[in-house]
Amino acid sequence: MSGVTLLLGCFFLVALWELFWPRRVLENSVLPRWLGNLAVYFINGALFAWLFAAPSDAPARTEATLGLALVPWPHLLSVANIAVGFLFLDFTRYWLHRLFHLVPWLWRLHSLHHADSDLDVSTSFRHHPVEFVVGSGLFWLALVITGFPTDIATAYLVCASVLSCLQHGNVALPASLELVLRRVVVTPDMHRLHHSVVPDESNSNFGFLFSFWDRVFATDRRVPRTAHDSIQFGLRDFRNPSFQQMLLLPLLVRSTSSSSSAEFTQTRFLGR
Repeated sequence: MSGVTLLLGCFFLVALWELFWPRRVLENSVLPRWLGNLAVYFINGALFAWLFAAPSDAPARTEATLGLALVPWPHLLSVANIAVGFLFLDFTRYWLHRLFHLVPWLWRLHSLHHADSDLDVSTSFRHHPVEFVVGSGLFWLALVITGFPTDIATAYLVCASVLSCLQHGNVALPASLELVLRRVVVTPDMHRLHHSVVPDESNSNFGFLFSFWDRVFATDRRVPRTAHDSIQFGLRDFRNPSFQQMLLLPLLVRSTSSSSSAEFTQTRFLGR
């Protein structure tokens, strides 16, 4: 089974779960949101295919151009290599995510993902094309510099993308299962709080695949399970933007000096 097939299969399974057993009632019409979220997803997919070559091809070209040998990824036993590789990639994505909240111009790009006034499986696809290019470029560069094995990177990205569908889903895991899984991976309740309109809550729970980075770096935040039903999602100043506004949002956020978006970039969250 290919990674794309697995991702789409998980997407539709979570979509069915939301349809028949939703965690909470959505505030906005589903169709316009889904059309907008899926549209930027297909734009991003096209950009990825056009702009990024396979990371495995780049080191040889870089070494030939610069006349320098890049540091190769260590060849460990297969299981250890996968484990170290997953930890390295997830650690990298955790800190990239924090940077996209901390650096003002990166936040403007990332703000589209947080501008969804509801939270469901389609939100996992909602990333501004410029953010996608910048984030993918930084991630791709890390793979090239380290000579990271392409097969492990592919496996990690498939796992993280599949889990992202569940994390953004309008679904609820059994309380006992949620607590057990959260010790290792990022669960729906953990990530849901990250989409809160409240800056102190959205500037927490940055993990992608593994949950322990937030505990290690003091960005883990929890609220009682019953409080999840009253979380308000999105940005205060951009409620349910149209598709045109979605594409222009980095400019709109920057030009709104008194918006809650400014609060996101100004809120001190290091060390929490």
